[in-house]
Amino acid sequence: MDISGLIDTDGELIVLSRLGIVDVILNAKVTEVGADTLAGPVSQRRFRVIIAEETLKATAFPVAGPAHGDQITITPTIVNGQWTGAGTMLTVDRPGYRGTGTGWWMEAKG
Repeated sequence: MDISGLIDTDGELIVLSRLGIVDVILNAKVTEVGADTLAGPVSQRRFRVIIAEETLKATAFPVAGPAHGDQITITPTIVNGQWTGAGTMLTVDRPGYRGTGTGWWMEAKG
């Protein structure tokens, strides 16, 4: 499966962040997959985020790729090519490299 084609046609801009190190803006496929109930009426939304391998390699993000606890911002506010810090913040829960042509798949919550 070549994930790049899917992301090119159905992707959206996100910001992938490792706190205190780097923030990168890139195109990814984002799909809401459910929610977890935390306490009473409070719930946390879950998303699947897919990033093409070559897209991530072209950024300043650490070579080892996304890790548990990294931040993903969906629907980020971008002005003049710079992220303003606004958007819906998610925390990477289960990152995983799926291989060449398939890229990085992860679950994020927020």
